[in-house]
Amino acid sequence: MKISVILAHPDKKSFNHAIALTAVTNFFDAGTVLPSPEVYQLFHKMS
Repeated sequence: MKISVILAHPDKKSFNHAIALTAVTNFFDAGTVLPSPEVYQLFHKMS
């Protein structure tokens, strides 16, 4: 199974980042995750 976790939050110390990191870590350990871009960072790189 392939899973993509999309995170769009500017604060790396946020609860959202903690949840995303936990999800990505667990999925990665199970061999089911794809690299996940951080939408917020991608947006600011383009502007």
